[in-house]
Amino acid sequence: MTIANNQQLLDEINSYNQIRIEMTQNGERVTLGHPADVREKIEEMVAEKVGVGFVSLQEDVEDGEYFVYVHTDTYDELDQEDVDKLEALDIDESEEGCTEAIKKFLEVEFRFVTETIIPCRKCNKENTKDMGNGMLFCYDCKSEETVEEAKKRFFEKQ
Repeated sequence: MTIANNQQLLDEINSYNQIRIEMTQNGERVTLGHPADVREKIEEMVAEKVGVGFVSLQEDVEDGEYFVYVHTDTYDELDQEDVDKLEALDIDESEEGCTEAIKKFLEVEFRFVTETIIPCRKCNKENTKDMGNGMLFCYDCKSEETVEEAKKRFFEKQ
């Protein structure tokens, strides 16, 4: 998707709180949610893969793009060896550079999602997917419910 298309999409969505980002790895959804929720998942994945106990990132949606980059708190919390590990991977304070480095390092992609997302009935997170077999699957708590039940529950609240 081009920057122009993303900006048009953002204009249509018209609110940061309504933006949803899907993060995929090898074509499979890893998570879907508000930009901050996706950032939290990235923090976990980076910390685990790099072998550090803590990574604090910042997210931003600007000019139709989703960015994640190192928050300055990371430098206060990590020792120099761990900071060096991140910097060796170009995971730093540069919005565009760090986002690209994270995408390459984790082998992930991001996209804006505008479809109606029905929250999970069990954990209430917006990380569900219609599996195409009449079932809605939650990537967070691994629960399932029928699409018909989910629609009825969701649209009755509206």
